[in-house]
Amino acid sequence: MSKLSRFGVTVKNWVCLVSVGLSAMACAPIPGHHPLEDGESLHSKIVGGVPVESFHPVELSTVVLYYQEEGTQSLINFCGGTLVIDSSRVLSAAHCFMDLALEKGISLSEFIKNVWVGFGPHLVESLADPKAQLIRVQSVQVHHAYELFDQKKIETQALADISLIKLASSVPLPYKPVFLASSSDLKEGQEIWVAGFGLTHGFMHKKTDRLMKVNLEVKNPFFSSYQFLSKAKMKKSTCSGDSGGPAFIKNERGELLLLGIVSWGDAFCSIQTAYTSVPAFEEWIYNQFL
Repeated sequence: MSKLSRFGVTVKNWVCLVSVGLSAMACAPIPGHHPLEDGESLHSKIVGGVPVESFHPVELSTVVLYYQEEGTQSLINFCGGTLVIDSSRVLSAAHCFMDLALEKGISLSEFIKNVWVGFGPHLVESLADPKAQLIRVQSVQVHHAYELFDQKKIETQALADISLIKLASSVPLPYKPVFLASSSDLKEGQEIWVAGFGLTHGFMHKKTDRLMKVNLEVKNPFFSSYQFLSKAKMKKSTCSGDSGGPAFIKNERGELLLLGIVSWGDAFCSIQTAYTSVPAFEEWIYNQFL
């Protein structure tokens, strides 16, 4: 059993299982619990966070990933992402694609065909929702060093949990990309702002449909060559559903820069979160634009 849990949401219309001990990063169904049967929504948010204000810079750069079940108009949110560099690219986690495609029992290319990128502070549940602002995914590049999750690897080797999405069209106004933080920004005590639609409580599985944000601090900038950690503080943390979402910092002009990508954390979202280090992959990211 592991102390860790992936912060993705499954695409089987189930909420994530957050179990004691080691569990796969791509969450599994809670046995006997189906949100559509007990009146709960599928939606979720960050633990101890606050709603992101309309047109706040965090909202304008943070997106949500949806999966559309074949033959339906239903949408299931499963991960987050961040608009970066230009108006057609989104950084997210590799496990949001590789592991969830495996769980669905389909190829990565087939999985990608059913993924939409959504904009706005609220989740939607259908393509027919008038509030839906959605763009198709043209392609996804998963880092070549990433492998399907192995519970034994997470504490013994660096995890290249990063992917770059190319959108089929440019993002709607006023949404805009952010630039990447540098290696000098990754240091002990650095304040970060994390955003997502993840669970508000890892044990009670509390959910909402609103984009949330929370401020945390870098506590281990070099957990591995690819990842850094933050510690939960005063019941504030990321949780299941926040995978792929941003960890922002602010520069001296108050502009947001992307320092990390939410990757995994402890089972009850009360101890720590690991992020893929964006500076560690700067060269790889820019090479995808060539």
